[in-house]
Amino acid sequence: MNIRKRLRLSVAVSAIAVVVVALLLFTGFYRINNVFKELDIINEIHRGLFQRATLLHDYILTGNERAKEQWLAEHMHIGQALAAASDEFEEDPADQDIIAEMIRDHEATEILFTGIIANREKTKSAFVSAELSRAIENRQLTQVNIRMYGKILRIEDLRNAARNRVFSELKLIGGGIVAIIVLLAAAAATGYWNTARVIAERISRLREGSAKIGGGDLEYRIDIEGNDEFTDFSHAFNAITEKLRTSYIELQSEIKERRHAEEALQQMNETLEQRVAERSGLAERRAKQLQALAVELIETEERERRQFAHLLHDDLQQMLAAARIQLQAITVKFPDEPLLKEVDHVLQESMEKSRNLSHELSPPVLQRSGLIPSLQWLCNRMDERFGLKVEFEINVRERFEYGPLKTFIFRAVQELLFNVVKHAGVKETQLVLSGSDTDLSVSVIDKGMGFSADLPGKDDAGFGLISIRERARSIGGTLNIESTPGKGSRFTLIVPLYAEMKR
Repeated sequence: MNIRKRLRLSVAVSAIAVVVVALLLFTGFYRINNVFKELDIINEIHRGLFQRATLLHDYILTGNERAKEQWLAEHMHIGQALAAASDEFEEDPADQDIIAEMIRDHEATEILFTGIIANREKTKSAFVSAELSRAIENRQLTQVNIRMYGKILRIEDLRNAARNRVFSELKLIGGGIVAIIVLLAAAAATGYWNTARVIAERISRLREGSAKIGGGDLEYRIDIEGNDEFTDFSHAFNAITEKLRTSYIELQSEIKERRHAEEALQQMNETLEQRVAERSGLAERRAKQLQALAVELIETEERERRQFAHLLHDDLQQMLAAARIQLQAITVKFPDEPLLKEVDHVLQESMEKSRNLSHELSPPVLQRSGLIPSLQWLCNRMDERFGLKVEFEINVRERFEYGPLKTFIFRAVQELLFNVVKHAGVKETQLVLSGSDTDLSVSVIDKGMGFSADLPGKDDAGFGLISIRERARSIGGTLNIESTPGKGSRFTLIVPLYAEMKR
């Protein structure tokens, strides 16, 4: 066999090896991609389980119908993911068994949740006692949690199995490539040993040319005269050298293009960071606008209260006073008429009620004084009107004369004290005002009847507990409620103190 045939054979073997390596890589990566799809499905099921558990917790605590609907929707989504997993995990029977068991648990979980809903409906209809209902619900919740933990363990088993398949595929690919490289190296060594005897006399010229080309002189060409394989070899070597030179030029061009691409990518990253910073600034501005709108709402409401109070004081009371004066003039002419005395009594009561209503809508002390005097007036007012003794404890030094903050706290405390009068069933309560450099805390504490976790007065209109909580949130504050039936309640309002709110 001449050198040309040997070279052709070597090229053929190399081509076959490349094809085999390509097929091995394609097959391996295809299987690995399938494994990653399985992992995506597993992660989706895992995320759905935790989302469903969160919705179940929300439903159990609040009885929120929307949480129940979201739980059912998420449960359906998990079922779809399990069906997809059943189609994907079709190679390993153990994985199929795990998926089948998870599907059975999934169906059982739906039955348990349906039982929880039915149990609560029976409790509302008084078919089942509350204590028995809680016991049944606790058992059902325990079973749901056990099944969820079992699913999580099975998901971890599926993940481990998927990872093991990835490692096995990688080992198979690496082993195949190493084996092919070893075979190619053995074939090359054998060819070299057989060819070395033939090309011994011309190896020096080839060595010289190789040295020059290897030294970086890609313009150099090996010139061997004759009509044998060495001549063809020299031509082929020269052609390879030309391709190498072309590849080198192309490589330099590609390096330049990649540098340009990296610069463009860096510029895009900088632009993206700038946009993110702009969006963050926009979010902060929106939050400040929301707080400003909340403050403006408080000011607008209080301004309307003052206008209505002035209307009662300046118009209605004046009209009632004028009517009473005229009635008294008539009474002089008819002193023994009982109807006129009754009308005079009604006018006097109307004037008194309009005066009280004017003070309730817009107390003068709230306009002229700071927060602490206003709260002291409110405590005295609650004692006068309802007989509620309020122990006022002050643990702050600042006066807090900023209008919106003072007004909001005053109205909130007024509503909380009214709540004690209406619901607590006591004649004594405690009002504690405290604060720090960053926030102000107001607590209303009573030892009355207390209530359950649900907020009382949800159907009340106006400035109720829900309104206090929402307005506190709008300015960055909170309303914390602690209450136990038969042991009293504690309402704590905490609002932030911004620099522009303090004097």
